[in-house]
Amino acid sequence: MSDQNTRMDEAIYPVPTRFFRDLFRTLRNPATLYFALIGNLILLSCVAVFHTVETGANPAVRTWLDSAWWGVTTVTTVGYGDVVPVTTVGRIAGIVLMIAGVSLFVGFTGLVASGLHSRMQDEIKHSERVTFREYQSVMAELARISEQIAKLQPKDTSQDPGLPDSADKPRAV
Repeated sequence: MSDQNTRMDEAIYPVPTRFFRDLFRTLRNPATLYFALIGNLILLSCVAVFHTVETGANPAVRTWLDSAWWGVTTVTTVGYGDVVPVTTVGRIAGIVLMIAGVSLFVGFTGLVASGLHSRMQDEIKHSERVTFREYQSVMAELARISEQIAKLQPKDTSQDPGLPDSADKPRAV
């Protein structure tokens, strides 16, 4: 029944749809969710610290949106440079956010790639099992057909039974 369901999935869902289905299954992995949660907590913490210490000391930071903008551009390592920390605590928050951003993005990417790779390996193994069973079926059918052909062939093949004895002798002209 499992083979039929897999074939139904392959027939119903084209490759991009199966890819996104597998991607969402991978994203539901507890380790992936852990990375996302920790990353967001670090981002929000650094933005809160940055906003607290930079507001008033930094003319580029007036609203929470300015601080959020700084946090997102820093964690993604884009760093436009329009909002930069001027206080020591703000710079430390920036360093923490840069290191955490790179580390978490690498870890998150590794988890997603590993999850997709393992799902692809499972699909390949399943496909190999199905192919091997089909190969065995074809070989069994070939053996059956070979037996039937052997039964149809005459036992003595030294002379052709369809030719009269006189056909074996050369004729004089």
